Amino acid sequence: MSWGNSWNASILPSTASGAPIWRIAWSAPSTIDGGETGDGSAAHLRWFIMAEDCQDRGLGRLLMTEAMAFCDDVGFARVWLWTFAGLDAARRLYQDFGFSLCRELSAEQWGKAVDEQMFERLA
Repeated sequence: MSWGNSWNASILPSTASGAPIWRIAWSAPSTIDGGETGDGSAAHLRWFIMAEDCQDRGLGRLLMTEAMAFCDDVGFARVWLWTFAGLDAARRLYQDFGFSLCRELSAEQWGKAVDEQMFERLA
């Protein structure tokens, strides 16, 4: 799926700076990227994206295994992520790791109308 220049401008600064393609963000009560992170008992899985030439090789499953092992080791009671309707392979992966769809909304993201979906995994 191509999101165009607006999306590229959003993610490229994160990846060009050497930041990981995926990251888990959490902290004690504070703000990260303008969003309330809560009391430190939850993790937000962000930018879990596989380049098209890396898809269908099991790499996403490997990364998700590592990410969820980390969350389990830390003891997070909840892990959540946002994605878009229509990314069926990603949805299957999330569901395989115990994530459930908990919220949907229509929005304008990166110059396109999309149906955003929030998935969460409870310990």
